Amino acid sequence: MKALEAESISSVSEQHVQKAPDLGAKRSHSLAMASICNDVQGAFGVMSGHDRNTLSLLLWARRVALGGGIAVLVGCAAKGPGPLYMWESFPKQQYEALQRVGYSPDEQIRLLEAHAEKALGAHAALPPGFRAHLGMLQLGAGNVDRARELWMAEKTAFPESAAYMDHLLKKLDAPAKSAKTETPA
Repeated sequence: MKALEAESISSVSEQHVQKAPDLGAKRSHSLAMASICNDVQGAFGVMSGHDRNTLSLLLWARRVALGGGIAVLVGCAAKGPGPLYMWESFPKQQYEALQRVGYSPDEQIRLLEAHAEKALGAHAALPPGFRAHLGMLQLGAGNVDRARELWMAEKTAFPESAAYMDHLLKKLDAPAKSAKTETPA
């Protein structure tokens, strides 16, 4: 009688209670479904419920934003000012010209004019004294007009050299004036 009372209270027959459910098939099925769900969720960057190896979408977005911000800051970082003038081998050429060693004056003129063309192509400024030195070489080669042109350009580019350039221009013009005054008419 007690068995009948227990059966009526639970309304579950004794037969059903004693039979254990087949957990093996259900467990393998649920593991397979969980694995599939985790793979799909992992592909979209959401956190899986089991292994928690993939990033949450929010954490992933934060890391991408942080990485992008760092890339922008590094890309825009000031690299510092470049050289003010395109010196290259000019100081060495000038030194060798004053020591009268190295290249011939015509070769030096050719090298310096190539340097000037390169600076012009690179939108770089020629260093102080460059035009004055090239003018001296041109004068030594007999190109008086070209020397005058270069000294005027030096005076324009570097106003602080005006006193010296004016002195050279006066010396350049002095023989021409004295030749005009000496010729009797």
